[in-house]
Amino acid sequence: MVWVDRIVQAVGWQPMEINIAWSDLESRLGTRLPGDFKEFCEVFGAGEFSGYLEVYASSGGPSLKVIDWLEDINLTLREDPEAVETFLPYGIYTPGGKGLLPWGGTVNASEFGWFVDGGSPEEWRVVAQEEMGGWNKFEMSMSEFVFRVLTDVEFEEFTVADLVDPPYFQPEV
Repeated sequence: MVWVDRIVQAVGWQPMEINIAWSDLESRLGTRLPGDFKEFCEVFGAGEFSGYLEVYASSGGPSLKVIDWLEDINLTLREDPEAVETFLPYGIYTPGGKGLLPWGGTVNASEFGWFVDGGSPEEWRVVAQEEMGGWNKFEMSMSEFVFRVLTDVEFEEFTVADLVDPPYFQPEV
């Protein structure tokens, strides 16, 4: 996919060929995932971009940080039901339903996800929570969003392009 390739070039990364158990992971999630996200995980694995952005990826096998995040937030919501207000107007994704399915976050506590609305995963669009709490919807894929965060100085609210040049990727150890 074009955007994943652009991220690879921007950070000077040598693509990996990580084997991930997608059918098991998607079964656990109750939905398929966008192709660009799966390609991203297979190329990069888990790690952090420019000391700022973490994509909730997989480093192989049956693990996926998206699932870990969902399990953690659902535990938090059981203990503190009012915390759901943080995710309004989208709510949190549940299998077979609609809502926010997180795919990343920043050191500034911004959260990024897809708004799952029952359509094809390739049509899901990014929703991003600003540092101060408001949500924005972006008509782009996850990989395009990551590319813009890393390289586009005009991608206000989320860019680090003006702070970190060149961008880099630090794999999780």
